[in-house]
Amino acid sequence: MTSKRISLRDIALEAGVNRATVSRALRNHPSLPKNTCERIQEICRRRGYKVNPLVSDVMSSARNTSSSYLGTLAYLTAWPEPRGWRSSPVDLRHFNGAVEQANRSAYLLEEISFTEGNMTSRRMNQVLKSRNTAGILVAPLAPSNVRKHLTLDWPEFSSIAIGYTLYRPTLNRVASHYSNNLATAMHQLRRLGYRRAGLALPKGTDERLDHNLIASFHIIQERMKRLGAIPPLIFSPSGRDEFKRWMEDHKPDAVLSFGGPALEWLMELRIRVPEQMGFVELNLATPNGTIAGIDQCPEIVSQTAVDQLIAQIYRNERDLPDFPKLTLIEGRWIDGATLLPR
Repeated sequence: MTSKRISLRDIALEAGVNRATVSRALRNHPSLPKNTCERIQEICRRRGYKVNPLVSDVMSSARNTSSSYLGTLAYLTAWPEPRGWRSSPVDLRHFNGAVEQANRSAYLLEEISFTEGNMTSRRMNQVLKSRNTAGILVAPLAPSNVRKHLTLDWPEFSSIAIGYTLYRPTLNRVASHYSNNLATAMHQLRRLGYRRAGLALPKGTDERLDHNLIASFHIIQERMKRLGAIPPLIFSPSGRDEFKRWMEDHKPDAVLSFGGPALEWLMELRIRVPEQMGFVELNLATPNGTIAGIDQCPEIVSQTAVDQLIAQIYRNERDLPDFPKLTLIEGRWIDGATLLPR
């Protein structure tokens, strides 16, 4: 539930002082008696008043002219290896986009790992508060889903998540528009003359995408009957034989995938791409034209998330949202050497 908005003026009226005195009391200013500070701070606790971190950081910045930042945002990661996300080009693009937008908005973005050392929820809360964190940006969690749920003192922070990988709690989030991106790829295949497109996904991928791909694939197949009705394949990490049987049973003329080794397996099976088989990658790590597919634009997704998080900070919106909002970002089609007109 969103924290009740109690203003500095409300506290000042109850305490019988002016707003400047309340502000000084919250900082234990030496010009005020200790018992006055404690009395005002007790009223704040009882009324549920929380200092807006934006205002606090602006005042701190004004007192410290060497600081060029309005505040700190936490980029919260959770991978089995604390820096494992840096080996993923897409996750690096997410992070770089978030850093760029935070700096553009005069905020410092700091990556903090939930799997660093002996990190616990209690310790993480202490770290965030000690850094006077204004807001939390939850990065996409590891493909292994090491942590589907994160427990924090959410009422203390403004927060937003990137993508669907955080199952609980439900935060405001920004994600790629996976279903529309898949529709774009399918339309491109039909335009090029492909008639039997098959979707092959690594196990767990569709769950991480909130089942957007499988559901959308069935709907698009029904709507675009000329693309055939090949059932989607969900393959295990060692699923080369599954993939081979699926290819033999259904004989697609193009394969769409979202990460994983599908393109590598096609080459191992000595299927020539694109001469014999078209291939589309729905999550291009490097959209340079080597592979045809969708650039999910992770930089734009993260930049949008940072913008929305800062807006929540300005509005002093903390805690879990009563009505979580989802913002979807369209990807872009990238022509590539893995497709040819049929």
